[in-house]
Amino acid sequence: MAVVRDFHQQNYRSRIGPSIFMNINGELNFVHIKLAKSRREEWDKDILMIRNTWNSIYSNVPFTYKFYDETIANLYKQDRNSAKLISVATCTTIFISCLGLLGLATLTAFQRSKEIGVRKVLGANVAAIIQLLSVDFLVLMLIAVTIASPIAWWATNTWLQDFAYHITIQWWMFAVAGSGAVLIALLTVGVQAVKATHANPVNSLPDE
Repeated sequence: MAVVRDFHQQNYRSRIGPSIFMNINGELNFVHIKLAKSRREEWDKDILMIRNTWNSIYSNVPFTYKFYDETIANLYKQDRNSAKLISVATCTTIFISCLGLLGLATLTAFQRSKEIGVRKVLGANVAAIIQLLSVDFLVLMLIAVTIASPIAWWATNTWLQDFAYHITIQWWMFAVAGSGAVLIALLTVGVQAVKATHANPVNSLPDE
């Protein structure tokens, strides 16, 4: 008889339960065999030897085997597929959002081209014009982050409740995500803002 530390036999959605392992004659369904990692290239030979030994003892029982790491991987197959789907959806959403921001920034720069031209003539520097075009988008992004953060917290926390063992959602996670979103937005808008600052004021003020 031996006692070992608790360990998982199922995925992390289930709590660790009590287990007992017994060797009952006549009821041996499967055995666990550890293959040496240092001899990985010889595993095929080892499996063949195990198969032959099994067939010589249990000739009326088909020999089947599987690796334990594959069994563990199957426990989380659905979660990995969901993670891949969410990653693709997130990247697609960010890309489309950046295209929308770029289009909106282009429209804003075009509508305010005369204002930008006047400011440049009056001595406004590049940083001032970039700030002029970016501040409105920054306010919109901060509002979006403020609205999205509680929703994201609720959705994430609800998903984590499916797991018996899970992390605790911290405020800094949303701060990092929000800062990243704002940074991406500012970089996207900044590209168009820089183009606007390099435009010739003469072209935007033909009738002034």
